[in-house]
Amino acid sequence: MKIAILSNGPGNYSTKRLKEEAIKRGHEVVVVKYRDCYASIERSNPTVSYRGEDLEKFDAIIPRIAANMTRYGTAIVRQLEMQGIYSVSSSIAINRSRDKLRTMQVLARAGVGIPKTVVSRNSTDIDDLIEKIGGTPVIIKLARGTHGNGVVLAESKKAAKSVLQAFYL
Repeated sequence: MKIAILSNGPGNYSTKRLKEEAIKRGHEVVVVKYRDCYASIERSNPTVSYRGEDLEKFDAIIPRIAANMTRYGTAIVRQLEMQGIYSVSSSIAINRSRDKLRTMQVLARAGVGIPKTVVSRNSTDIDDLIEKIGGTPVIIKLARGTHGNGVVLAESKKAAKSVLQAFYL
């Protein structure tokens, strides 16, 4: 198979490892910096170009889209999907995985055990929110953020209210 790894570049550790393993299994692999791609959108002719060439000769793509490039990266993945190229992670799946609330909703609907979660945009509901969750301590998360950014442990109602007020200012 001819595989494109959509990545920030060949120096990324996970990209290197994916390429090594694919080559070990006899696949032809090209690392494509998706930031340097562009999509041409017209009726019945979806194309993605990279370094002056159209990317249509691949059997599959492995997207490695950075969180801060989700919108653009998934647009490139979507354009390649429209060409009929198989993606190990669909553009929809990537977008859903970047939305914490959506991910929790999908997991809960599928019957996966998740911690009880309460979502609000209003810090005046703090007493009711804490009661619904089962009391303090509580973990408060922003809807956006990765790698632990926007996550706070509040050990009391007062602390939780302060955190929520700070987040929503």
